Amino acid sequence: MKRNIKTLAALLFTLLLALGLAGCAGTGGAGGQTASPSAAGTTLSASPTDSDTDTTWSDSDTKITLSGSSISVSGAGATVSGSVVTITKAGTYVISGTLSDGQVAVAAASTDKVHLVLDGADITNRTGAPIDASQCDKLIVTLAEGTQNTLTDGGKDFQYADAQEEEPNAALFCKDDLTINGTGALTVNAGFNNGIGSKDDLLIVSGSIMVNAANHGLRGNDSVTILGGNLDITAGNDGIQTNNTKDVSLGWVLIENGTLVITSGHDGIQADTSVSILGGTFQIAAGGASSADTTSDSYKGIKAGADIAITGGSFTVDSQNDSIHSNGNITIDDGAFTLSSGDDGVHADGDLTVHGGTIT
Repeated sequence: MKRNIKTLAALLFTLLLALGLAGCAGTGGAGGQTASPSAAGTTLSASPTDSDTDTTWSDSDTKITLSGSSISVSGAGATVSGSVVTITKAGTYVISGTLSDGQVAVAAASTDKVHLVLDGADITNRTGAPIDASQCDKLIVTLAEGTQNTLTDGGKDFQYADAQEEEPNAALFCKDDLTINGTGALTVNAGFNNGIGSKDDLLIVSGSIMVNAANHGLRGNDSVTILGGNLDITAGNDGIQTNNTKDVSLGWVLIENGTLVITSGHDGIQADTSVSILGGTFQIAAGGASSADTTSDSYKGIKAGADIAITGGSFTVDSQNDSIHSNGNITIDDGAFTLSSGDDGVHADGDLTVHGGTIT
């Protein structure tokens, strides 16, 4: 009988050990990607759709030609009133030329995917946002190969189209999902508030993007995902920010690759929940720029309200506060880190685990 009890105890111990190891095993995102869990235990993963990666257009697509204070349209789905062109239907719209004071507005059905191709477009709006997508299912902005595109907002003369909601609050604004792709270049001058903003998910697939913003450089309410590209961000507040305090499964930042140069008045990268970085080259200076936000005292390089997971990349961070900071756990699997901090180099309120990499 004693032998049977010992055998049963051994079996129970083996079972518990197996369960414990299974519980500690990492989870992978779509396509086998490694990503960090958010506060709700979900996994960050990039799953771009065909529309996210579509950079093509044809002669049959609607052409929008900008010329000083006038706009002409060739094709369906867009109407012009003065110096504002409004897109009301799903489709691809190729925009070229210079608009000295006007706007491209998107007011389509909530199920419509609208594809804007910036083919050498320079849009200034002296009292508002150059591109304002107040309704659609998703806005995809393609930067045409070999082109330079520029968006400039109204700065101190900016007026909200919706004063109650304080929208649009970015020079390139979408109230729904926003994707940027293509191999061209985009410069965003946001003298009033944010540079590029989405009220849902913001996805950067590729492109050469420069943002000068009085407030946040890139802002996605639910998430920010960067798959590649060259980003140069100067922001009075946070360089990259998510801000969803209502749903703990959202509010995360995922970066898979790309080259990012960030100069921010406050945090370089800030997520309400998790930050997951799989690779890329990062040069972050946090806390050195003048700030439009006097209520925040956070000047960190990379900051997360929940966990941070870094599996690779090259990081040069100069920060007034912690260079890498998590209110939860931090796991570093690999990467090269050169950190200069006025406080901690790497700080986790929970567990800090380093499996590899080089940290100076």
